Amino acid sequence: MNKNITIQVCMGTGGMAAGGFEVLAAFESLMREKNIPAEFRKECSMHKVGCRGLCAKDVLVDVITDDRRTIYQYIKPEMVERIIDEHI
Repeated sequence: MNKNITIQVCMGTGGMAAGGFEVLAAFESLMREKNIPAEFRKECSMHKVGCRGLCAKDVLVDVITDDRRTIYQYIKPEMVERIIDEHI
C-alpha cells in the first residue's frame, strides 16, 4: 500500500450535479467493504474540493500519493473500485 494517500472528489456545483455525492459515497462504502477505515488510516485522508473550472469533465477525482498525482475524469460510482484497487 502506498503511504500518504489523499483522494479528492470534486464537490463544486458541477461536480455535485454530475454525481459527486454518489462517487464520494461509493469511495466510502468500498473502503469500508475492503476493511480500510473511513479515515483511510493515519497516513490517508479524503477531501471534498471546490470547483476547478473543469466541470465538463466532472466528476473529477484526484488520487495523490507521496510522489505523484493521478487525475481521473468522468468518474461514475461503478468506476471507484478500480481506482481503489490501483492505488490502495
